[in-house]
Formats: sequence, structure tokens, C-alpha cells
Amino acid sequence: MAAIVRYLSGEGGVQLIAGWQPDSGGTRPWLLASSLASAELAGRLGLPIALAHHIRPDQSVATTERYRGRFTPSRWADRPYVMAAVETIVADTDEEAARLARPTDLARARPTSSALFSPDEAALHEIPTEMRDRVEVTGAAQARGSVETVRRRFLEIVEQTGADELMLYASVYDADARIRCYELATRAAE
Repeated sequence: MAAIVRYLSGEGGVQLIAGWQPDSGGTRPWLLASSLASAELAGRLGLPIALAHHIRPDQSVATTERYRGRFTPSRWADRPYVMAAVETIVADTDEEAARLARPTDLARARPTSSALFSPDEAALHEIPTEMRDRVEVTGAAQARGSVETVRRRFLEIVEQTGADELMLYASVYDADARIRCYELATRAAE
């Protein structure tokens, strides 16, 4: 990571791609942080972080605290900057959002498969008992539900993590439903 940062800053004669030079500092590196170690590294290097709240929400608060505590200003950021990646599934009702989220929950419970079932197919499958708590806790920590429910979750996530911005991730099987989800998410963010 340090070599990449030196490369992007044009320092140290590092060349990662033959014949290509960085654009005078215009490319700002970010570090995806899902652990205390990655948060500490980002802080020491003075980089903004993309917080992997959608993957490890149980670590979000501790990760951002570690990042802020270790942050050293740099050419990339003069203060800590956190963008939290949040799984966001918005529908007209909380129940419809839960139906749309079921395939994601099932995929979380089956980490060896990347297949995303349709909501109807996912309803036919049980989440293994040993995975239920993890799946429920992770899903509950995201922004799922109606516009009002998601609006509250956005505010709670920002309050908990101190995020400067949210990056929304909608793992929705149907493309039209996914587009509708993003449309409703913009209303929730107002």
C-alpha cells in the first residue's frame, strides 16, 4: 500500500504500470477498511476510508474509532474522511424490502456460492440454523425497509460511525426492482 501511495504521489521513482505516470496527484487513493488493521493503516497513511459496513457492520464503530485515533494528515486528506458502504434495500413497505433482501440473506448464509436467487426462489430455501444469528444481525445493521425506515437507518449509521458520506449497495435480484430501490433511496436521503 505504501508503494501505491508513493506511486500516486509521484514520489520515490516507483513505477507500477510501464509507461504510465500518475496525473500530478489528481488520483486520490482510498483504503477499503473492514478491520482494525486496515483502519490503522489508512490512518497512518492519511488516506480516506471506504468503511465496509455492508460486510462487517459489527466492526464499523471500532474501525472508525481506530482510524480517527491513528489519523495523520497527508496530501490526500487533511482530516479523517469516512465513506460507509451500506447495503440498502428500499421498497414501498418494510415487508417488500424484506422479501427483496431474502436472496442476499441466503447468499450470506452460503458463502461458498455467489449465486443470487430470485426472491421467490430464495423463499423456498431455509437459512441454516448455525448461520441465522449472523445473517439476522448483519441484515438488521443495514438500511432495509420503506423510505421512512431507511431514512432512520441512514441517520443511525451516520451517527454511529460518523460517516461523511454513504455509498449505497443494493443487492437486488431484479434490475427494475434495483432501479426502484435506488430511486426510493434518494428519497430516503433527502
